[in-house]
Order: sequence, then C-alpha cells, then structure tokens
Amino acid sequence: MEFVANLPSVRPTILGSEGFGGWSLLVYPIFFILGYLIAADSHLGRVIKEQRIPALIVGISITTVGFYLIELGYVFPEWLSALLRAFNAWAWLVAICGFGGRYLNFSNRFLKYGNEAVLPFYILHQTVILVIGYYIVQLDMAMSAKFLIIAATSFLTIVALYEVLIRRVNLLRFLFGAKLIRAS
Repeated sequence: MEFVANLPSVRPTILGSEGFGGWSLLVYPIFFILGYLIAADSHLGRVIKEQRIPALIVGISITTVGFYLIELGYVFPEWLSALLRAFNAWAWLVAICGFGGRYLNFSNRFLKYGNEAVLPFYILHQTVILVIGYYIVQLDMAMSAKFLIIAATSFLTIVALYEVLIRRVNLLRFLFGAKLIRAS
C-alpha cells in the first residue's frame, strides 16, 4: 500500500492529464489519422522529406527554449503550453518522418525477415518476458544484471520460438498473421 500512497496525483488539463503523457486520449487518434493521410498521399510525403531540416530546427528550438524556461521557473499559461506542445510534436514528427523517408527507404534480407517476424514478436513478447522475469526477479543479484538477463533471455527465446515453430508451421503462421508458405 505504501507504493500506491507515493504515486503522484494526475492533474487534469485542458488537453488531458499528465497520466497519459500530458495528452488527452482524444489526441492520439488525430496522430493516427494524420499518419494515414501522410502515408496515403505521395505528394505530402515528398513535402515532409523536403521540410525535414526546418522541422528539425523548429523541434530542437522549441524543446531547448521550453526546457530552459522551465528550469528558470517560468510557468507557461495552459493555452500557450498546449500550443507549444502541439507545434513541437508536429515539428518532431515531420523531422523524424522526413529523415526516415530520405535515409531509411531501402530494403534488404534482414529487413524482410524482421518485417515478417514483427507481429509474432509483438504477440509473444509480454508473455515471454513475464514468464522469464517471474523467475529472474527472485534471484539475489543487482537490478542491472536481472534486467540484462531478462532482456537477453527473452529476446533469444522469442527469436527461437519464431524461427523454429512459427516460421515453419503454416497453421502457426496463419495464427500469428504471417503469409502462408506455398507447397512447391
């Protein structure tokens, strides 16, 4: 019960609460819809690539000035804080997507393998981490060692499960959302 008593209170704001990263839950569908529109419009994708450097400058500037003013004790009015956070989020998204579209637009065998493995990996990760973590956290060792053991063992276990079972068995491929292997 001591842990619950020490949790910070969640302060509601105009755009949501600090419990959701300071954003309202209604903001996330906006990012989702904007992402869809960006992906669906090739012209918008080109514009984002072209505007990556100005967006990066704006993002760095707003973040730096904002942190500096907060460190000085300045309290932004809530409307200004919301406006700056929205511009900052948009600037960083344009910068990240622009640089990603410019420099990460390639494919190779590793990426194709990873793209096929990502959904099974996502589905398995929590269960595997919890099972392994349940036993490791009980050991008498440093927290950092426990973290490394859980992370490495979980990763290797998930990769092995994918490679040995899911990737090779059509029924499991279907259940984990992968394309079926055609019999030759």
